[in-house]
Amino acid sequence: EEEALQALLSVGDPDLWPPMIDALSVEPGYELAIAAALGDDLNAPSDEAAPVHWRALAPYSSPAPLPSGAKPLSSVVSAPAPLARRLSQIGLVDDDAQGNALVGDLVQGQRLVSRNGSLWRWDGFTAIGEGTDNAATRLTQRNRLRDLHAECDRAERLLSEDRARYESVHLEAEQAAERERSVRDSVRQADSEFQEARDQ
Repeated sequence: EEEALQALLSVGDPDLWPPMIDALSVEPGYELAIAAALGDDLNAPSDEAAPVHWRALAPYSSPAPLPSGAKPLSSVVSAPAPLARRLSQIGLVDDDAQGNALVGDLVQGQRLVSRNGSLWRWDGFTAIGEGTDNAATRLTQRNRLRDLHAECDRAERLLSEDRARYESVHLEAEQAAERERSVRDSVRQADSEFQEARDQ
């Protein structure tokens, strides 16, 4: 599974304009929210040599606050600096009811998203429960791949520990077998001497 996901997530030459999505670290369960908030924009790289790219701009000196009750999307995602402005103006809501209640409080450029992938934009654009898309699937697969790396590392560590125990027990078994052979030889020698003494 690890190898299959690694191949699936490969983007060819990783040094040639890797997409921004591969630089994100998202808490499990929030993949749909990130995908709804950023969508296909995540496929653009941060390399300014690329025709389409993310440019790193200084953070807003006094960004407009998000509506009360919405927490910043940046609290569940670790992202490169070029996404700082965008993430600072995206709020995360608990459910569709909260999103519908807060959408009227958004200022220009802001948006709200929910864990199920719903989106509310400052200009009134709304997409309720859009479901999975390529970005969400890729983020989910990357999280699963990270978990698989950890599982493989743990399995390798357990294998190493079991191999060390096996080698220790195997050595003890060989030593015990050698002691048994020595004792059998001693018994045979003693028996032979006893027979000889009895004959005499």
